[in-house]
Amino acid sequence: MLRIALGLILISTVFSDWAMGQSLKGNCDINCIYCEDIDGFSTAYENGQAGTGPSDFCTLNQHQVTWIGFVAGSTDLCIQVDVTDCSGGNNPRLEIGIVEANDCSNASVISNCYGGSNRNAIREGRSGVVTADKELVIGKYYFLVFDMTGFAPNACAFSLSVICGSTGAPVLDTPPVLEEDVQICDYESYNFQADVFGACDYLWELDDVEVANSLDYTFEPTNVGIYTLCATPFNFCEVGPKGCTTIKVGEPTEEYVDLLACKEDCTEYNGITYCDEGIVELDYENYLGCDSTIILNVLWHNPDPYNYLGEIQLCAGEEYEINGESFDREGTYEVYNEDIYGCDEITEFDLIVLDSIKTEINKSLCAPEFYILGTDTLRDSGTFIKKFVSDQGCDSLVRAELIFNPSYEIPLQEIICNGQDVTIGGRSFNRTGLYTIELKSRAGCDSIIFLDLLQSDTIYRYYSQQICDDNFYTFGDTTLRTSGVYRRSYLSAVGCDSIEVVDLEVYPTHESYLQESICTGEGYEINGEIFSTSGLFQLELLSRENCDSIITLDLIVIEHQEEYLQLELCQGDSIEFNQVYYSEALSEIFTFDAANGCDSTIIFDLSITDSYDISLSETICSGDSILFDNGYVKDRGITNPYSVLQVDVIA
Repeated sequence: MLRIALGLILISTVFSDWAMGQSLKGNCDINCIYCEDIDGFSTAYENGQAGTGPSDFCTLNQHQVTWIGFVAGSTDLCIQVDVTDCSGGNNPRLEIGIVEANDCSNASVISNCYGGSNRNAIREGRSGVVTADKELVIGKYYFLVFDMTGFAPNACAFSLSVICGSTGAPVLDTPPVLEEDVQICDYESYNFQADVFGACDYLWELDDVEVANSLDYTFEPTNVGIYTLCATPFNFCEVGPKGCTTIKVGEPTEEYVDLLACKEDCTEYNGITYCDEGIVELDYENYLGCDSTIILNVLWHNPDPYNYLGEIQLCAGEEYEINGESFDREGTYEVYNEDIYGCDEITEFDLIVLDSIKTEINKSLCAPEFYILGTDTLRDSGTFIKKFVSDQGCDSLVRAELIFNPSYEIPLQEIICNGQDVTIGGRSFNRTGLYTIELKSRAGCDSIIFLDLLQSDTIYRYYSQQICDDNFYTFGDTTLRTSGVYRRSYLSAVGCDSIEVVDLEVYPTHESYLQESICTGEGYEINGEIFSTSGLFQLELLSRENCDSIITLDLIVIEHQEEYLQLELCQGDSIEFNQVYYSEALSEIFTFDAANGCDSTIIFDLSITDSYDISLSETICSGDSILFDNGYVKDRGITNPYSVLQVDVIA
């Protein structure tokens, strides 16, 4: 909020240069509020200017609504409006009222209103006074809203005079004075109020953190400690200096005090005497004024001064001494004394004088028990005599007659068929399990039988078995070699009926013959093994059922074929090869797929021979002939197979 207030102040500072006679705003605008006194402000309507006024404005119809913002300098306000220079038709008049609109919302008239609905709109040459009908907040902004009776070009000029109260933002030049050195407890709260004249609001900061934007602030502590609270006053146009104070937050204290005294005495604390043992709570205020408690625990050094020592035994002729007194006769005695704290203490005891002791012991025990006689540990039957010195130092003779009876632990394993049971110690058992049976021997010693009982029901065993056809399966006294379901009955080892069923599946062994061919440079793979030469190979594998499988591979490696084709053409001739016509010299290697699927290479070598024109002229006699180009020529004329021959025949 402080940042918002500072922003508004900067806007209003610029607006403070707004000169008298400037045009009015058509609508509510908090960015154009006049921070200085509007006393003497004057202006005139501009033709066509129109805006929107509050819904409760006193005009019959809103025609040319305009706004001017100002800051209250007092709680009351009276503004005289003088109307001059009206123009337009139908007797134009000015309508006016004071309006409150926070952030330009929820606008409402807060004064008497001059307007058409009240039949008192101010005409040219007349004046009217608008008076706020509610107490204004000093430093807060308000608005004067105007309208004309009628649309443009109706217009009037007017001036304002503040005749009661004041306008203009008060100067905030003093910090707020907050109550100093506030001390509260952590369960309390404290309300702070600031009193700077002209401030309509305050920004509250607790330890430099913004916590509120209000006229007052209620501090509610969350922890014990020291806090700094600051308030910054501001109104719409100004921010004043910050005022701060310190808040100390304390907490109630609880103190425990032990008061110790003798039970027969009393004790004192802060002038009060306490004679009863127990807890006493004292309430007081600590140095911060917080409710605090002192818990007194009144305790006696000797809460029970009576101390009974029990029986004290002496041998005949000895004495018992306590606190300087000696006693040698049987009886009950009380001795008075003071303890280490000086408190009364009464000691009572019974004194017993002992003669020499003779003791007879007859004991029947169960092994592996033992009997301790003095420092001896006895585990065997017999008579034992031991002389002791009693705890009181008197002679004591003990004669012990001991009998050790044996205890038994018997493991027992039994197997029964279904429907049978076994009885031990009066208990029957008919289910498989481990049982511990506790019995007593004739001598009364513990005897334990550990029964391991197995109940053997009629056994029905079903299982499947797989073999290869070159093997067999033994089923009882039968040898099986073919697939099928076989059943047999027999007596188990414990004599119970049993049935065994086997589902036998016989898998065949396999032999296969493969004849394959590959091209030179290739390989043939079987079960991860690669073959690349011609030959007959035999592989021993396992089938899917783990039976022997023999594969015979007959592999042929086809050699690569290569042909050299040499051709010669005359100049101008052509020849077709591989569906292409060639007429120029060429030497190229062509690769084809042979009929056997392997590559075949042809080296194509084409050469071109130049042509020659040779003219020969011969003369022969009639009836003769001449040999030319492997033939005989005997007639006159021109022969031209590859060359030209001119023959003349003489008759």
